[in-house]
Amino acid sequence: MLVEGTVETFDTAGVLSGRDGLPSELFMRDTPFTAVGEATRALAENARPAMDGGTLVGLHALTNTIADKISYTAGATTTETLAEEAVRSGSGVCQDHAHIFIAYARVLGIPARYVSGYILAGQGNDSHVASHAWAETSVPELGWVSFDPSNRQSATKEYVRLAIGFDYLGTAPIRGSRYGGGMEEMSVRVQVDQTQS
Repeated sequence: MLVEGTVETFDTAGVLSGRDGLPSELFMRDTPFTAVGEATRALAENARPAMDGGTLVGLHALTNTIADKISYTAGATTTETLAEEAVRSGSGVCQDHAHIFIAYARVLGIPARYVSGYILAGQGNDSHVASHAWAETSVPELGWVSFDPSNRQSATKEYVRLAIGFDYLGTAPIRGSRYGGGMEEMSVRVQVDQTQS
């Protein structure tokens, strides 16, 4: 099966202003993936002094702290890895970075949510070309602000948002179940290209 589409994007400097119909307080809810453990709390406390410069400064500092402390290593974790496990191991992928960021934001009382989508190849860490994940936090004076620790930046026009949720489980790009016998194999290849308008 081949699926193709065109998505028009524009740069918002990582900020989604306006309301999206969901109360930000909804995203204060912990999940098993984003639960704060001893290692996650220690990482959060390490980054806490940066919050003295303001919420945005602190959250951008957290983005860099996560990238520094949890190296992006393809295959280091699975879709079942918890934030706490990734922090303890010191390696993970974009999903883990997003979960860790969300856990920390919630420690500070800042609503945070998981975003799944795609990023244009060549705009960051190209090892996540099949899909990508990042986090958004609710900043009252701005709206939802994106943070991508894997690439040390906020979302740009090269990002395509597919879904938001509490964690990976609620935003998986492909998910389902199959009935019947036999063997099954799935291979996914995603190509994101930039077109001229």
